[in-house]
Amino acid sequence: MDADHWQRISRVLDELVALPEAERAARLTEICGGDVALQADVERLLSHEEAAASLFDGDAADLLGLAPEHEREEGPDPMLGSRLGAWRLLSRLGRGGMGVVYLAERTGDGFVQQAAVKLLRIELDDPASQARFRREQRILARLEHPAIARLIDAGVAEGRPYVAMELVEGEPLVAGCDRRGLGIEERLRLLQEVCAAVGYAHRNLVVHRDLKPANILLTPEGRIKLLDFGIARLLGEEGDEPAVTRRGERLFTPAYAAPEQLRGEPAGVTTDVYGLGLVLYELLCGRRARRIAGDWREELVETAALALPPPPSSALSMAGEADDDPSATAAATAAAIAADRRTTPERLRRRLAGDLDTIALMALRPEPERRYGSAEALAADLERHLGGHPVTARPAGALYRAHKLVLRHRVGLAAAAALLAVLLAGLGTTAWQAQERQREARRAEREAQTAHEVTAFLVSLFTAADPAAAQGAEVSARELLEQGVARIEGELGRAPAVKADLLLTLSEIAERVGHYERSLELAETALELRRSRFGPEDPSTADALRRKGSALIQLGRPEEAERALQQALALHERQLGRDSLAAASDLEQLAVLAFQIEQPERGDALLAEALETRRRLQGNRHADVARNLAQQAVLRRQQGELAAAEALYQEALAILAPDLGAHHPDTVIARNNLAALLVHQGRFVDATDLLRRVLATHRRVHGDDHPLTVTAQNNLAVALFKQGQADEAEELFRGVLDFWTETAGSDHPNALATRLNLGASLRADDRPEAAAVLYAEARDGFERLFGRDHPHAAAAVSQLAAIALDRAELERARRLAEDALARRRASRGDRHPEVAASLQQLGDVARAIGDVERAGELYRQAWELRRDLLGEEHPDTRASSLVLEALGAARREPP
Repeated sequence: MDADHWQRISRVLDELVALPEAERAARLTEICGGDVALQADVERLLSHEEAAASLFDGDAADLLGLAPEHEREEGPDPMLGSRLGAWRLLSRLGRGGMGVVYLAERTGDGFVQQAAVKLLRIELDDPASQARFRREQRILARLEHPAIARLIDAGVAEGRPYVAMELVEGEPLVAGCDRRGLGIEERLRLLQEVCAAVGYAHRNLVVHRDLKPANILLTPEGRIKLLDFGIARLLGEEGDEPAVTRRGERLFTPAYAAPEQLRGEPAGVTTDVYGLGLVLYELLCGRRARRIAGDWREELVETAALALPPPPSSALSMAGEADDDPSATAAATAAAIAADRRTTPERLRRRLAGDLDTIALMALRPEPERRYGSAEALAADLERHLGGHPVTARPAGALYRAHKLVLRHRVGLAAAAALLAVLLAGLGTTAWQAQERQREARRAEREAQTAHEVTAFLVSLFTAADPAAAQGAEVSARELLEQGVARIEGELGRAPAVKADLLLTLSEIAERVGHYERSLELAETALELRRSRFGPEDPSTADALRRKGSALIQLGRPEEAERALQQALALHERQLGRDSLAAASDLEQLAVLAFQIEQPERGDALLAEALETRRRLQGNRHADVARNLAQQAVLRRQQGELAAAEALYQEALAILAPDLGAHHPDTVIARNNLAALLVHQGRFVDATDLLRRVLATHRRVHGDDHPLTVTAQNNLAVALFKQGQADEAEELFRGVLDFWTETAGSDHPNALATRLNLGASLRADDRPEAAAVLYAEARDGFERLFGRDHPHAAAAVSQLAAIALDRAELERARRLAEDALARRRASRGDRHPEVAASLQQLGDVARAIGDVERAGELYRQAWELRRDLLGEEHPDTRASSLVLEALGAARREPP
């Protein structure tokens, strides 16, 4: 199709999609004037437009299998019992405009997972449908938030695509609040949760574009779940469709569309703010801010989209607006609405009048630039209202601020009333009263400025990824990161608080993509900004210190990391208390550092304290609790407690896999570490199979050049080496070493550890000289970083002893083996698998020297220790047993 022909089609479509369906056929024939080809192409595209409308007309509750029971189809379903990819279909949950929804399950890695699987009604031979399916996959796969229903899996079965979504139990937000009789404050808290989830999506360059009560579920536990990000527009993402939605393309629900959507303009962050305003409106007064009938395009574009709705306090008692029963009187309906909120109509009107009316209407401004600049800004104003502080949506006069002050200090009502009288009389204020007003003004001004600047930054950063700006080039995560840094430096010079917030976010992103030096630079800049802006004792300064400490851990600079993290912990203790979540995060980072420098007892105590705080404040099934459990599992493995480590990994995965999804980084990292544990347990085949899947997931999600991918590659190489596949292991080890050397430097702990692994591979391939060089480099590097007794330094010494023994340098081999044993006992204690390995090695040396008695005693000590720690069936235990038998030195029958 040439450009001219497409332009003609586009012009015809623009006119026809705005017409009622009954008028389209006659007008199409008239416009085409006998051009058969043009008319055929337009008719074909109109059929897709109609399919697209049906695709997105249904509520997300329908699409996820949450339709009421009476709406579900009856009769046998031939799909039941069959499989879609890894999913077995158990029962039909419902159907929506998008397709049929099934309850399905899959098993693997020790868990059973259920999901709502949507078998979609999309023809994959149609490019538009392919594009929408790919877009839904990309968008949903990147959203990992506790309040967002996540995409678990997607694929194609017999030509039909399907998606597996988190199985959500709940009811639409407003109906759920009404049924539970939640008061206004409880409803506002829930909307703040919604704002947090929407803000998270925006930070991931995604807008929802169809926020409405039916797409926000209230779970039986009273938590929020946002549904149906499948129609979200990925801001600035290059794809098969034009960047600007064509006029008439119904990718929204008309009654909940923002004015810019109705005009066919691009959706942005403030489009979702408008949707949040509509939801807030219904939560407050039980009415829809907009009611439509007839042709939605004409009515909304010409009238409703151009004006604000009445304030919620006024809409409560408007005659003729009863949603559920048009014959009910306004008074009766208002009474029912108020009863659902545990109050009376008059009290509800008074509660809504003022701040809440103002907040709702600011979110619903027809002009996007006059709304709240972000979901976070809306949530912040709700928090100010709940705390009795002035809201940014309302002009801050002296009388208003004084009134808020009175409300905040009800205990001192008499004194506050006197203060209000003084203000009204214009007799001046005392110094402390003036300071209070000044603090309020500065706080409100700072928060308003923050919202504005964050919005401007997000818009500018999203623009950088826009196909028109990128000119066809793919914008990588690191490139987008650097563009973000440049924009912060260039555009936020006069907003240091906002600049610090965004720099810390980019520091975390830099760490996630393996850009550790850049992560540290950004964290240090943010730290200085917060110190200068808020002072050294502000909790936000402590957050920046923790971010700096995390980057230093990744860079292998433990002493500096320790200082930064201890400062953060001390500051959080002073400001928030030792039992706060902020302090728990500090303790967990200190535990990570303890693992790195091989202080297992300290790490154990830090994690246990953090876990106690998290369980108390977050519950037993929170993802942060699971992450803590996974960290404890690493510690147990390092201590040689393999069974305990496996139990902790399985407990963590039982939370992470169903809650965050199989492809979430935390889930995949836990599986990677579980596979490493399987290697230590001698279950090499199981470990190899799991690691290949973990590696494939990391490569698909993160690419080849990412620390998580490279770590999985290293662990796979270890498993292969243990099975005698030294050639493949060596190739993988070399790739791992190249990565760490290039990205973090040759003295980074991971680069040094990889030298140990590669050296073992070279020694197995009869290249002892090359292996010895790598071992010596690893030993010297670990001693410089962590001291003489670090376990990895001991491992390097043990490997050098093995090479000396291979060369029959027996005295040197004995000295090195004894040195390695002493170092291991100093760091690991007497009962550890690595100590058993050194005893076994010393037995080999004694046997080569000819001291059979000494060899037999050392072998027996190694065998008994391995038997107790690893079990009789572990390969290392069996190896010790066989050596004892061959030596003929066993004093009792070995197993």
